Amino acid sequence: MTTRAARSIQAEQRFLAALEAEGARPAYEQWTSTHKPHAIVCRAGHNAAPTPANINKGQGVCRYCSGKSPERAADEFRAVLERRGASLLDPWLGSLTAHRVQCAEGHQFTVRPNHVQQGRRICPMCEGFRWDSFYVVQSPDSGVVKFGITAGGTRRRLAEHRTAGYSEVHRKVVGLSPGAALVVENALKAHLAALGHTPLEGTREYFRHSALPVVLAFVDAATSK
Repeated sequence: MTTRAARSIQAEQRFLAALEAEGARPAYEQWTSTHKPHAIVCRAGHNAAPTPANINKGQGVCRYCSGKSPERAADEFRAVLERRGASLLDPWLGSLTAHRVQCAEGHQFTVRPNHVQQGRRICPMCEGFRWDSFYVVQSPDSGVVKFGITAGGTRRRLAEHRTAGYSEVHRKVVGLSPGAALVVENALKAHLAALGHTPLEGTREYFRHSALPVVLAFVDAATSK
């Protein structure tokens, strides 16, 4: 037996030992190398295909059980929605992508899974009555304009945006009637769309610097009544 063949056998034996230690079993037909994926069935019964090299690095035998698989993220997102009486209308698109959701009251909207996992709101229509503050901020580095709504004043939200680089505050309007901020935001989005201003890719309230005059004029007119 050649030295190379002997090393291959030893590598497979280490792999099998690692699987046994984790309560998993092999499901592959032929061993190839430590850098190729091999089919296995984990302790929980999930089908997986880890590479032996990654297991040696401590990355685990099953991505689902370790919380690193898209399937796990999708299942957890659906579970959170179900607990809140909502349902997912889109196929899984990733944790950072907005998905269409329908709440228990029948409202349809979009929300990012990572926001839901962080405990943020689900349905903007159901919670919209609380929003009485509106703000407009901008990043001095990129020039990107961001507007948004919140409840009970803007201090916390502005601090969060400042940490993200949006340190220029152009407007902060507080004390609006309950739900008015949501009405202003939706109307502003429609107004920008009608004038040909589109949000930056993958966003809803982030716009190029050229939209700033339109945003400020609309907000001033809408909140001065």
